[in-house]
Amino acid sequence: MSLVIHVANITFHITGEDFLKALTPVEKKLLRPFIVKGRALRHSIVTNIKIIGGSPPKKNNKIGYSLINKIRPFFPADIDKRLVESQWQFIENLGFYLSDKEAKKIANYLRDRDNRNKIVIGGSSLLFFNKEERRCDIILRQPTSKERRWAYTLNTLRLLLRIVLNSENEGMLLHASSVENEGYGYAFIGRGDSGKSTAARLLKPQRILSDDTTVIRHNDNAYELFANPWWNPDKDITIKYPQRSVPFKAAFFIKKAKKTSLKRMNYKKALCALIHRDSVCQQTGFFDNKIGIRNFYLFSLRFMRDIPVFELRIKKERSFKSKFKKLVNRYLQNG
Repeated sequence: MSLVIHVANITFHITGEDFLKALTPVEKKLLRPFIVKGRALRHSIVTNIKIIGGSPPKKNNKIGYSLINKIRPFFPADIDKRLVESQWQFIENLGFYLSDKEAKKIANYLRDRDNRNKIVIGGSSLLFFNKEERRCDIILRQPTSKERRWAYTLNTLRLLLRIVLNSENEGMLLHASSVENEGYGYAFIGRGDSGKSTAARLLKPQRILSDDTTVIRHNDNAYELFANPWWNPDKDITIKYPQRSVPFKAAFFIKKAKKTSLKRMNYKKALCALIHRDSVCQQTGFFDNKIGIRNFYLFSLRFMRDIPVFELRIKKERSFKSKFKKLVNRYLQNG
């Protein structure tokens, strides 16, 4: 069995029956609008997913632990201690789940210095991405019943999309809600419970692109926002026109307040705010290799120089939409 999906003008040909079985009903609902009928296109990214699960076998897998030592130097170890601990726990378990033959194959792959920037470790997954061959092999840990409530399995594809955009340095994923309003795209950036989804709903836009993850791409000297399947499963899911992009008009750092107000940010302050509020760890739930982190912030710097960025304080009120439109138009018309 296989599945072909199309997100942000990128086609993924997913193989692995275990992955399809692991998707929850909510994940299937989120993914359904992005499924492409017919054969995979020639330029698709072939994605093979292997899910490991159960209790680790009781054996001393020396090659598996040798693999851990080879992977460790490729990634920074001082970003988030809790995240690092969970990731290394996964890698240590991986040493048990993989056969000696599989672990040796990966260890040989890692000996090539050119491969080190093609490896990404998530809290529960290990990805080997080959841009030249347009292929990604993923090892994913079987989710627990608690993790399955949060689109756990589907989030592996979010990680893959991040790698693809990052490798080309032509796009990024933000922990932000995004909408299409009057033909333009707006992104609302912030931590959980900062008001991102609230702002999107209060605008009553033509469509909400996503309430949790915003996909930005740079094409033909223009920035675009795309709909995507990574929504908070607890929220109302309304995915419309999944393949249609929208011009990126402005970005907003959200903060709840007693009065709705808007303040223009220069790109330096905006980038500092992004680092503080939307770190690589937070916006993807994983840490990347050093080149991946560098590309992420370089792209952030580019779009913040080209796209207006604001600090938006919001009050939940019926008149928010008219106040927002008035404030934004005033700033954009004044340059």
